[in-house]
Amino acid sequence: MADISKYTAKIPVEADRPLFQEAVASALHGAPRGSYILIWIACAEGLKCRFREAAVRDGKANKILGDITQKEEQQKPEQQEELGRNILQAADGSSRSALAYLSAVRRDPSDLEQPFLKGLIFEAFVNERLEFRFKEERMAVILDLLTNQKDIEAELVEAIDASTPKSWIFEKDYRHILDLVKERPDIKLLAEALERNSEKQRNSGKFISTDDF
Repeated sequence: MADISKYTAKIPVEADRPLFQEAVASALHGAPRGSYILIWIACAEGLKCRFREAAVRDGKANKILGDITQKEEQQKPEQQEELGRNILQAADGSSRSALAYLSAVRRDPSDLEQPFLKGLIFEAFVNERLEFRFKEERMAVILDLLTNQKDIEAELVEAIDASTPKSWIFEKDYRHILDLVKERPDIKLLAEALERNSEKQRNSGKFISTDDF
């Protein structure tokens, strides 16, 4: 992805720059999708701020702001799920705000909508095309969020069983994730699914062993 840092100085309002700067950092960390998402959020939040400022003296701006808020509250389940995936992608790109958000919801996920939570959790294991890969750095948070979420765990197991390997994975990294899951008896179904999936990875030639070097 091209260096987009040069555009930071062109953002006229200082308060609108932090999210864009996180998009820059995400791109530099090799997470272009997370960067695109953060750019979109930065633009959307910047526009909402301008509408809030205008709403003080402009009734039309106030109505537009109300319409935006209503649409955000009426998101469809699939949109909430996609947003959950996007948050994890942004965190994987080292977005500070996304990482802070994950830390907060890790402590108390009770207010999260189920589709949003499902998106967060699924993104750590399978993409929208049901291709298996995992995001190791955020796995501890994801496993905490999955605790006591039996319906989501059952859906995740089905998705993993139906998935195809996306890319090569170091076998030692896979075993490490599997060990983390096995330490949590409340997500036994996920551990069993990952055991089955390991055979799929091995049979497809997608495991990389240290013996290969």
